[in-house]
Amino acid sequence: MTRTIKSLIAILVVGVVLRLGLSVTIYSGDLNNHVAWGNGILRFGFHNAYYREYPGVMQPTYPPLALYSFTTSVGLYRLLYSTATFINRALPVFPSGLIWTLEDQDILPAFTKITGIVADIGIGLLIFRFSRSLVATVAYVLNPAVWYLSSIWGQIESLPTFFVLLAFWTGYQKRFITAHLAFAAALLFKQSSIIFIPVFAVFSWRRFGIVKTILGLTLQFLVIYMIYLPFAPSISLLWPAQIYVDRLQTGSGSNWVTDHAFNPWIWLTHLQKIPDTIPVIGPFTAGQLGLLLFGVFSLLVILKLTFSQMSFPRLFLATSLLPMLSFVLLTKMHERYLAPALPFLALSAASHRRLWPIFAAISLSHLANLYHEWWFPRIPILVNWLSSWAAIQLMAATITTSTIITLTYFLKIPQHET
Repeated sequence: MTRTIKSLIAILVVGVVLRLGLSVTIYSGDLNNHVAWGNGILRFGFHNAYYREYPGVMQPTYPPLALYSFTTSVGLYRLLYSTATFINRALPVFPSGLIWTLEDQDILPAFTKITGIVADIGIGLLIFRFSRSLVATVAYVLNPAVWYLSSIWGQIESLPTFFVLLAFWTGYQKRFITAHLAFAAALLFKQSSIIFIPVFAVFSWRRFGIVKTILGLTLQFLVIYMIYLPFAPSISLLWPAQIYVDRLQTGSGSNWVTDHAFNPWIWLTHLQKIPDTIPVIGPFTAGQLGLLLFGVFSLLVILKLTFSQMSFPRLFLATSLLPMLSFVLLTKMHERYLAPALPFLALSAASHRRLWPIFAAISLSHLANLYHEWWFPRIPILVNWLSSWAAIQLMAATITTSTIITLTYFLKIPQHET
């Protein structure tokens, strides 16, 4: 075993231990939804799960693989708890402290964090496989913004991102079906993965040709359709597409111009809850203008990628730009929606070292945005600073400027340069 591999293993082990330790400290309120959905499905089954009432929480907004994940996590907890309780009653010498620990309010939600933690580590491994860079691996695995979101908050942004990366990796190995199934898994974990469809389609076309790409996209549609069927209230050809679009539109939980994202829209809203139907330029509402701008700049990225020499550094830079542009331009953005940019930025910086300051700026601003939502752990000096309008503007300006610089850098790369 080489020294590099030993170092990689050490990095991943530290990443796992750090995350497991943090996972039982606290959790975000969204995990009450995840636990309730898992409990409800375990009790009543998957049929009609999207329309069932869950006391105290909203109806499911995530696609089926996320619900399978939550249900499995809750099921594992219940199995462990019932097994430990049975053994404790049968064998008095069994440590009762374990039962008390399992009854702690933070333990059950921690089980729903396991898949996100595994995805974090999986992304770190794929970053190394692509780049052979320990620096890029450390920059992601030990990044406070990454573990704060997955291990303390308990959000699952890393799950679809892992499968997008896996789709690229298996595509690189010319495993056509596996690549398309991996991308379908990303779509089935979270609807936000839709923004990656154009860049994956270009990658598949350049790697496998147009015929196989069309077949692969058809396969993805069929797989997604089949996985939705156990949840269907009745047999309907259109229902899987209808529920996917419906929960995509309602998944953010709001129609605000900005839902606590530090992006340019804060200068219009001052982080107030203003509907994105407000007119901003002529007949254009904020939502329409944001979608138009995102469409234009994303098209520039896709066209540049399509007509340039295909290389992984170029592919990863294009992929990192899609969540950055969506975060900066679209409305209804939550603070966590910037997270998918980080692994692709780390991979880009591994080849284009001048991008490391951009990676650092995005990471720190993203972490500040997450911290501003929750204030955990409460550090008075940080709370006081980030509570000021000047600090919020600085973070929004940093994210926006970093996105502009990255886009400009990408568009200026010669077509035949990697």
